[in-house]
Amino acid sequence: MFVPITETPYTIEDMDKLRLADDYELDRGVLVPVSPGKPRHGSIGVRVGARILTFVEAYGLGETYGLDTGFVLGRNPDTLRGPDVAFMSHARLAGHPDEDTWFEGGPELAVEVLSRGDRPGQVKRKVIQYLQAGSRLVWVFDPRRKRVHIYRQNGTVQVLGGAATLDGEDVLPGFQLPLSDAFR
Repeated sequence: MFVPITETPYTIEDMDKLRLADDYELDRGVLVPVSPGKPRHGSIGVRVGARILTFVEAYGLGETYGLDTGFVLGRNPDTLRGPDVAFMSHARLAGHPDEDTWFEGGPELAVEVLSRGDRPGQVKRKVIQYLQAGSRLVWVFDPRRKRVHIYRQNGTVQVLGGAATLDGEDVLPGFQLPLSDAFR
């Protein structure tokens, strides 16, 4: 895909106008290529997303998003990120009535599944951006190590592995996901 070279930062409006959002995220005005995930990445994302979706629908909590749905995490310069899975409550959705625009702010829960090419610094930057934009909980699944890093709005971080069970905490109260189900 041809992308015009510019010295000024790209904006959210550029992402729309140039139809870049399928191939790029935006990090403080800089285009970041997004590559398709490998099979393990996709299967973990679908399993986790399906479990969240089923839970959210069963209890009428809001909406679950996948397929790198865009969230505007910052402006001037603009940041647009697409988590592998996201959850938004009905209360948060009430402030966003237009289905044809990206969400302003972070999802209440953002889920990222690491790919082999992800660099720790880049992932940490994304996590910080989600939290600073209002995400209350960020889960980062590490398929190689079969672990999940849990980042919370209050700044605490927890790592789970082995036979542990992931908890939805106050974002998805009652939600439980044994890691063995995610990392089959």
